[in-house]
Amino acid sequence: MAEVAALRQALHRMGLSNQAAQYATAGNGMGLDSLNAWRDFHTDDNLDGMAKNFRSPGGTVVQQGNQVRHPGYAISVKTISNLKVMRLALKHFQHIQRTVVAATITTDWIDTWEFLVEYHKEITKQKIDEDDLPKINKKDWATTKEKIMNHFSEIYGKDGIPLAYVIREESDVLPEADDNQVENYQNDHVKELITRAPHTGTTYRADNRTMCRLIKKICIDTTDYDKVSRFTADGRAAWLALIEANCGPQHVDLQATIYESKLLKSHYRGESQRFTFNRLVDIHTNAHKHLAALVAHGYKEMDEGTKIRHLLNAIKSPKLTTVVELVQGNKDFNTFDLVARRIKDTVELQKNKDTQSERSISAVGVANQGGQVAYANVEPDMNVEDKYYPPKEWMKLTPAQRKGVLAKRQKRGGGGGKGDKKVQNAHKKLEKKIAKLTRKIAAMSTDDSDESSDSDSEEPPTKKQKATTNKNNPHLKKKKKDKE
Repeated sequence: MAEVAALRQALHRMGLSNQAAQYATAGNGMGLDSLNAWRDFHTDDNLDGMAKNFRSPGGTVVQQGNQVRHPGYAISVKTISNLKVMRLALKHFQHIQRTVVAATITTDWIDTWEFLVEYHKEITKQKIDEDDLPKINKKDWATTKEKIMNHFSEIYGKDGIPLAYVIREESDVLPEADDNQVENYQNDHVKELITRAPHTGTTYRADNRTMCRLIKKICIDTTDYDKVSRFTADGRAAWLALIEANCGPQHVDLQATIYESKLLKSHYRGESQRFTFNRLVDIHTNAHKHLAALVAHGYKEMDEGTKIRHLLNAIKSPKLTTVVELVQGNKDFNTFDLVARRIKDTVELQKNKDTQSERSISAVGVANQGGQVAYANVEPDMNVEDKYYPPKEWMKLTPAQRKGVLAKRQKRGGGGGKGDKKVQNAHKKLEKKIAKLTRKIAAMSTDDSDESSDSDSEEPPTKKQKATTNKNNPHLKKKKKDKE
């Protein structure tokens, strides 16, 4: 009786008169004598029938000694609205497995949960688009898992619960007393539904069947379909089979090796069009993100110190030696983001400084063999050694280093080619050949070029002229000997 009396008081706070509250809870009235009874009836979602019943309950009453038709109970639109919010809130508390008693149902409590009316209006309009399901990336199952969870956090099941609750990590939930609603969920009712909705009851059975169909749809054109095809109604079991196959220890080790390798193989030797310091930071940040996603599957999380060491080891530019030593010796630079930001500032300052140097160099010009300016959009690295580099070594230099070598050669007048020493040797050989040919031509000509140019001269050749004929050519003698 105490529970019924508390319920009547709550209904009175909602706006019902004492007589109407008694009628609503009486066995010969509406018979809604508990909060569970108000929560579970489903035949009148908008309470139109209830309002009609209050206003015209039927039957008769005695008035002034006469039997007259029951006059009914006045019920306002606001009262109907309050009762509707109460029912939705009671249903929500059932889904998050938290208790509510009649004494807590006040007008302030109703105001807190009034948003549920619009929430349920919106989700009833939703239709699941099975052509917009997330795709599986076999090379990155940790990210695939996250995408699938995020997708189903916005797809709602039978009673407005996001379907992600079916495939959450743990089936059981914390006891209500150990799970603070404000601290753990920041009043995010959707997050709380995903975390605490029960894996039992008619709602869960319906949602579990829906999830099974959608998971099979996601896997239909992949090698993972064999892992889920045997399930017909148990979406959670299908999901766990999929995760076990793709996020087990062996898979985690493989993924960790891939992204740790990216950290070790990335190197920064200076700014260039193809690779910048920002690009280096992006590679490391992306690897950290993927490795963090593996923590839930057994990977040991990488600490900030390790992240910083990987970044500093990747920096091979002599221009950044000072700033690298600075962050290494300063305890304030204790996170990856702080270190990356400090080094980036130095890179930007160095770029501005090099721009001035570049302008003076470009005034002279660093031309290649085609007359074009070599590495026109690259800032030269002037710390590189000015020496001859064999082709293999030359190709190992960055564009910035190559331009630095060319600029130094241009400045000292050593040419702009990448193998100028070879070019100089070739020029010397060519000059020797030209000199030798010149001497041969001179030997074949007359001593007096003016006389040899006289076409009317019929004098016989002198001894010197005879000496210049091919008569004594050793090659001719050899041929003559062969004929004999």
